[in-house]
Amino acid sequence: MSGKSELSSCRKGRLPSSSLVDDTYTIYGRLVDKDTMIYMLNSREGQDDALRVIPIVGAGGIGKTTLASMVFHEYKSSTRYFRLRNWLRGFENKSSNLNVFEVQGWACVSDDFGATCVIKSLLEYITGQESKVGSSLELVQHELMEKLRGKKFFIVLDDFRSDRLHYWDVLKTCFSVGALGSRVLITTRSKEVARIVTTTHDFIYELDELSLDESWFLFEDIVFQDRDLCKNRVLTDIGLDIICRYKGLPLTIKKIGLLLLSKGNDEVEWRKVLNNKTWEEARESS
Repeated sequence: MSGKSELSSCRKGRLPSSSLVDDTYTIYGRLVDKDTMIYMLNSREGQDDALRVIPIVGAGGIGKTTLASMVFHEYKSSTRYFRLRNWLRGFENKSSNLNVFEVQGWACVSDDFGATCVIKSLLEYITGQESKVGSSLELVQHELMEKLRGKKFFIVLDDFRSDRLHYWDVLKTCFSVGALGSRVLITTRSKEVARIVTTTHDFIYELDELSLDESWFLFEDIVFQDRDLCKNRVLTDIGLDIICRYKGLPLTIKKIGLLLLSKGNDEVEWRKVLNNKTWEEARESS
């Protein structure tokens, strides 16, 4: 595959949208997680301060990407704001509780592309333009290292799977040239990946499922946009049965919720969704 067509394929993957928080619905149950992640990223203690790698571990659909996106955009907004203030006022603001990163980048590792494409995705995010160095791994490594050299950066690698572990040595080489305080956040389903990539075991973050209440609030936010439906006791009871069965996984709740939304107030269709074993199989395989 040529470098141009490879990058074009990358653009069709998850990168353009995966680092954007879906603000269509309220995000429930992740504020404490976000604050904890920010503390872990801001902390300057420990021998890994030069380059800290923090994995977020959890089942598929539990909200790892959503949490990473919340944190990523918190820093992005903060960095943009303080750069503007510093430019206007001519001094460095010291009051922020967040680190200000000179470079931020996001790439998805799960898609069926090689390490070269992952690096190109990072380069495209960082520079906002297509990389011109072709498909040589050494060349794209060199280009990324030049963008990161001597700078404090924040990189997110989303959905890092165990069959992509051989990418890590390649990527870690690129990340070794940054300034003190650089951070890499990795989302993964695999505890093996987390154990291998982390720079300290104190900074492996295992993401819990949503509580029953949080699951219901999310479901209610999606399905009962029409308040008249919420007054339908039968539909409410079916909804509660669904949440008791599939609580904890916001992605599954969103999918089921949107499906039910398309069914209106048809109780027969709602029961079909409740009794559909496909959702249970998806949960077991996540």
